[in-house]
Amino acid sequence: MAQELTNAGCPTHQSAISKIVNPKPDGSRRAISVDEAIALARVFGIALEELPLPLDDAEGRDLHDLSRTVTHEGRNATEQYAHFLLAWARLRHRLAQEENRTAYEGFLAQRRVEQDTAEQAIAFWRDADSWREVTAGYETLHRILQAMGDGRDLTPPAEESRRRHSIVADLVRLRDSFATKIPSTPVRVVPDLIYHAAESLVRTGLQEVAIGVIDAYERGTTHPTDAVTKEIDRRLQEISDREPQDRLDYLESLGAG
Repeated sequence: MAQELTNAGCPTHQSAISKIVNPKPDGSRRAISVDEAIALARVFGIALEELPLPLDDAEGRDLHDLSRTVTHEGRNATEQYAHFLLAWARLRHRLAQEENRTAYEGFLAQRRVEQDTAEQAIAFWRDADSWREVTAGYETLHRILQAMGDGRDLTPPAEESRRRHSIVADLVRLRDSFATKIPSTPVRVVPDLIYHAAESLVRTGLQEVAIGVIDAYERGTTHPTDAVTKEIDRRLQEISDREPQDRLDYLESLGAG
């Protein structure tokens, strides 16, 4: 154990472990320093606040670890879901043009895909009902994860207030990206900016407004961002102008302003 703690960044002698583990005649034990506590948590692979929990609470600890795994994997899923939605939005954007549909049908025909099958596939990608269902799926997953909190605090803030504040923050960050960063960044780097903004775009429902910009830069060409910036400004102004009903509404309007 002394070697494990040393490897974790807290040089420790065997005698220190003995004093921690073995009580004195009066029943007291050697106190653990903050550095030792952090190292112990690292060695045992647990959160620092869980270190004082009773050792016999294995089932509770295991279930808590599992709940944190669920929230962690859920957040990974929302990120991947956002990228999935942006890819689908790009496909819908491109297939909306007749010449692109013709090119795609010709490509599939060369690979011996029957015309009916090709037409059904294109119709599915463009179908408005399918698109609404898949975007609603993201909203449902995001709402569930908000209710879960972060896997540690089982009493997260009210869902509505958390959502409202996150939307304002998302809009402000996106405005900075589309008004300043994207126009001033080399074309080849912009897709990375968009990749990291995927969840904000989907959470705010701006993916369809911004899809022309997204698709152009993904294909290596520039595209004006004025329309996206204008829409973001409109939404922020709408929030700022709203008559506040409570303190959270007021704080949100200040953030939007």
